[in-house]
Amino acid sequence: MILVLAGSFAITVTSSIPAGPPGTAVPAPTAIFEVPIGWAVALFLGLAALDHLLTATVSRSTYEHDFKAGINRFRTPPAPSSPLRPDTSNGRDRTALGNIGPNPRCSTNLTSIRQTFDEH
Repeated sequence: MILVLAGSFAITVTSSIPAGPPGTAVPAPTAIFEVPIGWAVALFLGLAALDHLLTATVSRSTYEHDFKAGINRFRTPPAPSSPLRPDTSNGRDRTALGNIGPNPRCSTNLTSIRQTFDEH
C-alpha cells in the first residue's frame, strides 16, 4: 500500500570532495544515487515487522524472562562508552577526560551531586 501511495519522490545523495589545500573552493556536488522515499519507508516498516515477529515467536521466552526482571533488551541496547556519549547515570558526566563535574541535564539534587563529587 505504501509503495502505491508513495509516488516517485526521491532524495538525491550527493558528494563533493575538495581538492587542494585548505581554503580551496569546493566543487559543485555530484549525484551519487537517489533514495526513493516510498521504498525506504516500506523497507523500514518491513524490518520493524520482522523484528516484532521474531520477538513474539522465536525470542518470546527470552523477552518474557527479561521483562519479569525489569529488563527490556529488545527495546534499547546499552549505549557504548564513548568520549562523545557521556555516561550520566549517576548525575555526572564521565568522559575519556575523567569526571568533569555535575551534569546540568540530570534531575539529581545538588546535595547528592556534591557528595558524589567529593567521593571522587
